[in-house]
Amino acid sequence: MSDLFQLKDAIKGYHERNDKNLNVAEVKAEEFFKMRNIYYQKVGFDEKNEAFPKDLFVKIPPKLRAMPDYIAINKEASFIEVKGFNDEFKLKENDLKSYEWWMQVLPVMIYAYDFNKQVAVILPFEDLYRDMKLNNNFATGRYHDNGFRYYVIDWKYLNKFKIYGQK
Repeated sequence: MSDLFQLKDAIKGYHERNDKNLNVAEVKAEEFFKMRNIYYQKVGFDEKNEAFPKDLFVKIPPKLRAMPDYIAINKEASFIEVKGFNDEFKLKENDLKSYEWWMQVLPVMIYAYDFNKQVAVILPFEDLYRDMKLNNNFATGRYHDNGFRYYVIDWKYLNKFKIYGQK
């Protein structure tokens, strides 16, 4: 089937996006860690493998459900939240609140992988959160399947950070 007729992940429902057994963005993040000799350990929930049934998962407190994906140790320990996207990076408002809470434990970094450009950006969540609160100039929208509000972090903003991979 041609790409023209394939449904983009951004407009698919949760189960359609997560019906594969592989989280490619996490694979890319782990390749990044290995290439740079960064020790990492998976800590968050895995929606692809051995996922909780949805009716049980919702019983877990929201902050734990939004636990960052990894702890990585380079010069210091940090939580790493891995996000994959196609051209437009979206971050749920609910996740922002959880990451703000997790920042009290360790710094939170976001590894954002753009599948179309085949590049990654690593940005400190604290910087993103500060910029969102101070500038309040990020576009917003709502997911069609669950109504959750999200912020669009565009490439104009992402280009402020170091880009890893092909360009």
